[in-house]
Amino acid sequence: MKKLRFVAIAILLAAAGAAAQTNHGVTIAWGASSCSAAAPATCSSFGYNVFEGPGPGQESTTPLNSSLISGLTFSDNGQSMNAYLGTTRCYVVQAQEVISGLTLSSASSSEVCFSFPTPPAAPGAPSGEIH
Repeated sequence: MKKLRFVAIAILLAAAGAAAQTNHGVTIAWGASSCSAAAPATCSSFGYNVFEGPGPGQESTTPLNSSLISGLTFSDNGQSMNAYLGTTRCYVVQAQEVISGLTLSSASSSEVCFSFPTPPAAPGAPSGEIH
């Protein structure tokens, strides 16, 4: 299989509907790999897995996606991503194929890391007086 490489990276900031909270996330994109079987029809499944972790070289061994990704992009976003504000998250991609019941995975792609923005500090305590 060809080694995967990242070709585009973007940090997405999307409004969370009526609630004024912002969800933070990432979208990663990579170059295509291909089934290694001599006859591609013998590949019963082919796709990509995305792995994420808290720092360089610390990606999980469990993919973020629940099923193989057929395209060349993956978005990791949503309400839970707000927990990553002020932190770094790193990602790698692997191609996976099944040939005659045997599951084969490529080496990991190059790693890409994102530093999420730090939220602003809380305002000072309010004061007031009774009128």
